[in-house]
Amino acid sequence: MRRLVSLLEKGCRGRKRKSMTGEMWFWSGLSALLVLTPGALLFARTVAAASRRGRWSAADRVAGAVCGALLAVLFLRPHQHAFEALDPAAFRRMADAFARGRGFHDRDEALSELPAELRRWTLMHTAGFAAGERVTRDRAFQLDDLENPTTRPYFYPLLPLNLAFFRAARPGAAMDYFIPAFSLLFWTALLAHAGGRGGWRGILLAFALAVGSPLPAWLARGAHLEAMSATLLGLAALDWLAREPEESPSGAACFATGLAVSYHPIMILIALPLGLAMLCSCRGGRAARWPASRAWRPCSS
Repeated sequence: MRRLVSLLEKGCRGRKRKSMTGEMWFWSGLSALLVLTPGALLFARTVAAASRRGRWSAADRVAGAVCGALLAVLFLRPHQHAFEALDPAAFRRMADAFARGRGFHDRDEALSELPAELRRWTLMHTAGFAAGERVTRDRAFQLDDLENPTTRPYFYPLLPLNLAFFRAARPGAAMDYFIPAFSLLFWTALLAHAGGRGGWRGILLAFALAVGSPLPAWLARGAHLEAMSATLLGLAALDWLAREPEESPSGAACFATGLAVSYHPIMILIALPLGLAMLCSCRGGRAARWPASRAWRPCSS
């Protein structure tokens, strides 16, 4: 039994290669660049727009600094255990496997060493092939066939690729701080936007939204797809709301709105109306002939 467990663990991590392959370095680095570039740009645009909206009083600055520091402690405080559910745990496992040399379509070496009659007993659902279902033994990689156990990612690989980049670049706990740090960008931008609109009262309201429910911190401190999608959509919405009345939505906001759906398709329920609102608020061209566009402009002033 110990030998079986050891083989399965080695198979998930990648037995022969101990570091990320060049191909996975490329895809993980590209995935990190795709999400960090619009995120940082939208954050900077929102903060800059908030700084231009009137003069911040001393009370506004103190409230912003205190609330920002408290949120940083809430999201980034060191922790021994990541808050996970079943699917997020699989995302972290996939990311760790990528960082240890696993590819998109690799052979499960551990499963290959088992006798053919024992392989089905390592599956999470032993009758999966017969039932026509996706088959896996670790919820990180899907098995195509027990005779030739080639694998593929069991879930959407975008978030695991993001995490794998930081796992390989800085081994240790750096991977677990990527999502909290990225989520903190939105909440800090929200504090700045609220302060520019309503002073210290607006900052306190934004802070109350962050701490009034355990969900923001809980989702951000685990490998949850919803946290990444919500951060991208939130930054896009803030950038759209912070623009000048006659200014069209930025390309970064439009890109982030579409990218959010790449993490989880369910987020199209939020991305679609937000994208339509941005489209209707475009200045000139077709937007000038759309009656719906006039309904959105007062909201942005």
